Amino acid sequence: MSVLKISKLDTHGTMIPVPVPSNVCLIHPNDAPRWKESAISSLANAKRPLLARHFYNLGIALSVLGGTATLADGRTLDEGECYMEAIEDNPTFVASYLKLACMLAPFDASVQCRSGFVLDRRSCYVAALRYDPECGDAYHGLGNTMEPDERVKLHDGRTLGLLECYTEALRCQPNDGSTLCDLGNALQPDERIILRNGRVLTQRTAFLLAISACPRAGWNYCCLGCSLRQDETVQLHDGRILNRRQLFAQATAQDPTDPYVQHLCSTLLHSSGVAPGANSG
Repeated sequence: MSVLKISKLDTHGTMIPVPVPSNVCLIHPNDAPRWKESAISSLANAKRPLLARHFYNLGIALSVLGGTATLADGRTLDEGECYMEAIEDNPTFVASYLKLACMLAPFDASVQCRSGFVLDRRSCYVAALRYDPECGDAYHGLGNTMEPDERVKLHDGRTLGLLECYTEALRCQPNDGSTLCDLGNALQPDERIILRNGRVLTQRTAFLLAISACPRAGWNYCCLGCSLRQDETVQLHDGRILNRRQLFAQATAQDPTDPYVQHLCSTLLHSSGVAPGANSG
């Protein structure tokens, strides 16, 4: 298997949005050139295991700047290859597995590292959990790679299904809106699940909690709207009572730059007899 050069551009040259795990470092765009220069300089002199941190920092800088970086030894690396090098130099570097998995997600691809082992999105999350079994983002990401009837065996011997991955993620990060929303999508309308803390969740309550945790995430409103009947309303945690059409309108207002949310909600709004941009009150 050949090494895949990872890019955030699709075949038409369009930028693909990639989700970022909550425990992965982000930097201000103005700081990215300095991070890149510092990482390249440090890599010229650093030794293992410090190399991994500098490769990771270089990847973070390139996630903002795009393009590649040329090292002192003449190698040219893109963002994904920086995370792969970090893993090569320190296989316990969990954050690099998470970032690499996020980059692989839009392409459903795999990469071969320098030493020959192959990583895809699922194996990145399994490896992250091997070195940090309390990493909620890794459980969440692993669940997102699975079908409802699949099970995945972890290095500690546990075998988890889709819903178990999400409940483990919520054990580590109880108020993570993205996990709550994905759990809601994995549940059937009449299904309920009991979390480790004894809390009982249904599809509807999962979506409501997701909105409460992340009220600016349009996708959460969209999913809740899809769970309602045409004539049904629901009360949010802030007291608002919204119907299906109002939830779709709220979703487009919260995520005006997300093309998927805009397209889906626009289609659903039209089918519900309301024009996009109409008053959601």
